[in-house]
Amino acid sequence: MIEFKEFFLNIKKVYGITSDTFLKDLSSFLVDNKWFGIKPVWKDSTMYIEPSDFQEYLPLIKEYFANSNMDIHEKYEILKEKLIASMSDTSNKLITFYDQFDTC
Repeated sequence: MIEFKEFFLNIKKVYGITSDTFLKDLSSFLVDNKWFGIKPVWKDSTMYIEPSDFQEYLPLIKEYFANSNMDIHEKYEILKEKLIASMSDTSNKLITFYDQFDTC
C-alpha cells in the first residue's frame, strides 16, 4: 500500500499534469465514478491505496486532466469521436439531434 497523495502526485508528475487543483479535482473525479469500486484504506487520518487497483484507470485519469481545460465545443468533438467509434448508429442519431437543437 502507498499513501494516496504520494501515489497521485507522482502520477501528476509522470503525466505532466499542471493543474493547481489536481488532488481536489482527482478526488471529485473518483467520487463521481464511485472510486471505480476501489476501496481506499484509512490509517491514522491518512488514506492509502493499492497502486495495482488503479492501473487500468490511469489512462482515464490522464485523459480527464488532458481535456479538463478544453471548452465545451472541444469536449463535444472528443465525445463525438468516441461515440462514433464505439456506437456508430446511436452516435449518428445523437449528433443529428444535437446539431438540430443545440442552443449553445
